[in-house]
Amino acid sequence: MNGRLGIDTLSRHGSEVILAFYYPSLLVLAVLLVCIVGCREDVPETGDESDTGVVDMSFTEPLFSGGRLLDTLLAMDLDDDGLREYIVTSIERQGTMPANARADQLEIYKFDTATRKWKPIITDTLFWAIEYDLEELTGDRASELIVSIFGGGNDPVTSSGLVVYSGHNKRIRKLLEQEEGAPRVEQIDGSELPIILLHSEFWPEFIPRVEATIYVSDLLSLVDGNLRSVSAENLAFFRKEADYSLKSYRESLKETISPDTLLSAEGDREVEGSNLYVHAAETIIALDQMGEMERLRFFWHRQQDTLRRLLSEEEFDVLKELYAENIMR
Repeated sequence: MNGRLGIDTLSRHGSEVILAFYYPSLLVLAVLLVCIVGCREDVPETGDESDTGVVDMSFTEPLFSGGRLLDTLLAMDLDDDGLREYIVTSIERQGTMPANARADQLEIYKFDTATRKWKPIITDTLFWAIEYDLEELTGDRASELIVSIFGGGNDPVTSSGLVVYSGHNKRIRKLLEQEEGAPRVEQIDGSELPIILLHSEFWPEFIPRVEATIYVSDLLSLVDGNLRSVSAENLAFFRKEADYSLKSYRESLKETISPDTLLSAEGDREVEGSNLYVHAAETIIALDQMGEMERLRFFWHRQQDTLRRLLSEEEFDVLKELYAENIMR
């Protein structure tokens, strides 16, 4: 949402007096009075206005020293007061950083009507900003500034985060700082406003990292400027995830028990990280997230003998432990 740059225009006004006299001397005096009164200006003292009477609100790009470079200069009305704030991001190109790093510092400038100067109201260090977006998350008319951050490394869950800046209730502040969990903003069914999806990871050591199960572990809302979990209010979302996981598991099971697959797997039963194991783990997690413990018990009691027969001992033991942890919680 773009704000409107407020410009104060000072008005000029005067009064006009028309005098009519029969005597020429009085007529000349009247003309002089009209000129004096009509040319008088009632202009308040401001100190910074130009000769045109317009307040200078132009924003000057900050000067950086050393190796710091400007990344982005963004104008937006964060607090919906009709005046734009300026967001400045920059980066110090020194040392080790992710290849996609754009900024390590963010500043928000607001025009101070008392001093008639732009002043930084927020200066934040970010490691590292990689993307910027605008979304309305709190339910007012103003958009929030969303900054995706990445700390480096090959684990998206522990390295990816999110910072949200808001002007909700006319107070510009950092509303959320989530340094991990690969959070993303998304509109889901049943939610009037976009919410934040938070992720967790299930990664047994015997499978490659790329095959770790990444799943939505919580749904966060910033409605009314308050951070809270809304997972319990959006069970339909987790039900959809569980249905998809069950479908993937059944397809994987069908493929695993086919004659061709069983024949090719002879003598190779100890190779961990099979698709069947991955989809079984995803199904257990999804059913737990949905909160339907009876459905989870039914799945395990029906499938445990099949899984024990088709999976390696280590895979089955991990699934058994995962089920026990979730069902006893």
